[in-house]
Parts: sequence; structure tokens; C-alpha cells
Amino acid sequence: SAITLNGSAVSLGGSATIASGITMVNMWHRPSNFSLSGATYTTVTGLQKLSITGAGNFGSDMTESSGIFTFPSTGIYKVEFMFNIFGGGGLYSGARLQTTVDNSTYVTVSEGYNNQYTTDAGSFGVIPYHFDVTNTTTHKVKFLAVAHGASNLGGGSNLLYSGAIFTRLGDT
Repeated sequence: SAITLNGSAVSLGGSATIASGITMVNMWHRPSNFSLSGATYTTVTGLQKLSITGAGNFGSDMTESSGIFTFPSTGIYKVEFMFNIFGGGGLYSGARLQTTVDNSTYVTVSEGYNNQYTTDAGSFGVIPYHFDVTNTTTHKVKFLAVAHGASNLGGGSNLLYSGAIFTRLGDT
């Protein structure tokens, strides 16, 4: 079969697959602060799909249970976790992005940290990862946050202060 491109017929010859591009974007956020104990990695729970006016969510939705996210379909996904940590932390704060391909064993695939030079300082970071999701039952992701001292992962009801963006880039 032929495709018309700029008025000219172009033959693909045989079979060909044309990628459909980005088919899904989901933004998730913490609607309120999330308490962190000192020097303990804590799975971030309670994220909600961002639903403020103008939020650019489209396509199928991620699902979340106890901080573990399940993908709506197979594909290559860009996963980004943003963290804002403040209050009493001192020394350092940060986050980890962990994935599983067997629905059991989670491995850290991306992480980021900031120095907090005083106990009341805040820190911000973004940790990205491209995840090849070949099975929606076994391939999942979760986020963990940590601070040197008791702190908060910041949240807000009407903004993406701390949270995640999931973008399906294409087929696996």
C-alpha cells in the first residue's frame, strides 16, 4: 500500500509499523504533606491524580495501591518523580525510584539527593527513568523518600509540589 506525503505517493513495500506517539500522560501529586522519619526510606503513599483545571492528563490512567503504581498498558514509559522535602531534615534529603519486573523484588533504578545545610532548609529534585513495561501484571513502580531528620515531603491540594508524571512514549 502507499501513503501520500506532500502530494506524492510513497510505497512502504512489505509491512511497516508506524509508531503512534505519546498516547498517555498522567500527573499524580501529594495533596498534603507526607511525614518522613529520620534516616528511613519510606514508600510514598497517598498520591492522587492531579485534577486541577488545565492539568494535561490524557489517555488511560495509572492505578495506585499502597504506593505501588500499575501501568494501564505495555509500552515504554518515562517516569519522573519530583520531591520537595522541608523542615528539620538537616544534612541531606532525597528520593528513590524503584521498579519490579516480577511483582516482588524492587530495585532502585534512579535516585537523587540534596544537601540541607541547615535544619529548616528545603530541597527539591527530579529523578527520571525510562521503563520498558512488557507485562502490566509484573512491571510496577514505587517511590521512596528520605531525610536525615524528621521532615516532610511537601504536598498541596491545587499544585504538583511533590509527585510523579507518567508518559507513555510508545510501544515496547
